[in-house]
Amino acid sequence: TLSRILLQREFEIRISKPFKFRRRTMKIFCICAFLLFGVVSSSEQPKRTNILLLGASGNLAEKYLWQGFYNIHSTGVNTGEEIFIYPAATKPFEKGNPILQRILSNNITTSDEKHKAAFLAKNVAPYTQLRSDEQYKELGEKIKRDTEASGARESGMLVYMSVPPKVFGSISKNINEFIRPANPEAWLRVIVEKPFGVNLESANELAEVLYENLDIDEILLVDHYMGKQGLDAIRQLRKANPSFDEEYLHKGQVRSVEVAMLETEDVKGRTGFYDEVGVIRDTMQNHLMMMVALLGMDLGEAGVDEASARKKVFEKMAEAGSSDILHIAQYEDYNNHVNEDRAKWDEPLLEEPSKTPSYASISLKVENDKWAGVPFIFRSGKALDSRRAYTKVTFINGDQLLFNLQGTTDGVPGCAIHCTFKACADELKLPKEWNLVDGSSNPFYAVGPSIPNAYEVLLRSALEGNVDNFVRLPEVIESWRVWSPLLSVLPEVDLASYKHGEDLIGEDVCES
Repeated sequence: TLSRILLQREFEIRISKPFKFRRRTMKIFCICAFLLFGVVSSSEQPKRTNILLLGASGNLAEKYLWQGFYNIHSTGVNTGEEIFIYPAATKPFEKGNPILQRILSNNITTSDEKHKAAFLAKNVAPYTQLRSDEQYKELGEKIKRDTEASGARESGMLVYMSVPPKVFGSISKNINEFIRPANPEAWLRVIVEKPFGVNLESANELAEVLYENLDIDEILLVDHYMGKQGLDAIRQLRKANPSFDEEYLHKGQVRSVEVAMLETEDVKGRTGFYDEVGVIRDTMQNHLMMMVALLGMDLGEAGVDEASARKKVFEKMAEAGSSDILHIAQYEDYNNHVNEDRAKWDEPLLEEPSKTPSYASISLKVENDKWAGVPFIFRSGKALDSRRAYTKVTFINGDQLLFNLQGTTDGVPGCAIHCTFKACADELKLPKEWNLVDGSSNPFYAVGPSIPNAYEVLLRSALEGNVDNFVRLPEVIESWRVWSPLLSVLPEVDLASYKHGEDLIGEDVCES
């Protein structure tokens, strides 16, 4: 600080001239005490994390992010920082700010309105339009001024990019040049929303753009399923039971693994997005691959972070092809819904029926020492008989270990771990804060604690440095390597048809 520098300068001048030893000793003592006091003060200096929310007035921010940030502010982060949010979007202030104020007023719910008002007044900066380099520069300078004026030390900068992939390049350039923390000890984490490419080629192109301005460890890709308790349960149960994991979760004991995400809703009103994506890009290449990775990864390899362990699972998966399809279909009203949406949007109607699948069941294999030969069956679709998501391990004797994420699967509702295998009842230890239903372990049936929304879980993870809950670029690239060959031949594959609300899982046949 300026006062410390001035006192140090005075000390240097005085000791260069002859003066009484007692006075010099006293002066040295005072300065040493001052410097020591400064060190203590520095260690007790408050900390802050600055957050740049890009897309602050968009749908995702409205539904999940603002409430998540408020809840985190209310309960605090375990690393001790106070959060300060800088909302921004591309709209000019006169258009963007009214939208933001409506969201802040209506979409942050609380029982303590005074606390909310204090949060908005102190911890949320005014809306900023960000389109040009100059606007990013001005915001970066403002964040620096605000941080210095607060007297707090910046621990890090979190940027949430809730923006289209086409602007990744320009935004990451401006983050690097103007938003990156000046303090070399402060971290930078940039959250990137999916979709991350539509195939291997486009994903590689986007990765190259981001790598020009950001380090690999600074890029956190969002798969909101990684914030769900039922998915984390796979990781936690395996870590809590390394002996069980080693003895039973492998090709010698397991007949098959099923990962699924099934929905009752159709895509009417969303066909502009869905018809370009389809079921494989929508859920299989991302959500279901994370289920496979968390079950299939090696927990015991020293010096290997989780993202690298997940990537190694994908590396052992062969490219998917048409021969891996068990069942692929489109619900009966799909093309009618596409044309209804196109008419509503004044777009030309389909000349030929769409070839986009709304349901698929696909069997792939992880050809490593642990899982070689075991079919991993991916199932996902729209307009089905039930809404549920799960990972299911079927043992050779027919018993099952179920990680249920949502809905009711095999009579097990909600987020739960259910196992009929006798070894589960005999040997499994509960993950932290999980409890047995009815106090019984036979069959093993456990439920987890109440946790926040998945996006709030991910926001907290990013702020506290728990990056295992995020996907990294190398594993996304490897996932696209698996799925892109199948996507390229899908237009040539005949689609079956199914009625809205039909149960398709019983029709699937797996030939391992």
